[in-house]
Amino acid sequence: MLNWYLACHQPGKESLYKAQLQLSRLHIDSFCPLIRLPRPRPDRSACRMIIEPLFSGYIFIEFDPEITHTTKLTALSGISHFVRFGSEIRPIPKQVIESLMNLPLCPKEQYFFANRYKEQIKAITRVTNKNERTVMFFAFMESINTPLRKSA
Repeated sequence: MLNWYLACHQPGKESLYKAQLQLSRLHIDSFCPLIRLPRPRPDRSACRMIIEPLFSGYIFIEFDPEITHTTKLTALSGISHFVRFGSEIRPIPKQVIESLMNLPLCPKEQYFFANRYKEQIKAITRVTNKNERTVMFFAFMESINTPLRKSA
């Protein structure tokens, strides 16, 4: 069955783009939510707006493991491994993916979530530190009764 799964990609935007390109060549959808944040400029007192992944180092991949084996995907350049839920990979709930897909780039914009994960996703987008956002996402996944473990 076609579902969304969470995978780690190798560090850097180039690896993310390379992974997304190779997945698209296999006709597999991928998704990396982005966020727009202010970063102080070193040469002035002003800020510059940047766009970065909401969860640095992670990519959501939609595929059917019965049709496309996970080893075929981890063999692609740029993809490191799948995040394990307990001892196996499990799909990310569709409502979580839909909430992430409906996020605007800027967390200060008003937006609407039609599902029960509204407040948790909004809280994650308010955090400016990318590592803290990732930790919050893992805590959120655990709170919906899906224990997470990284696979090696």
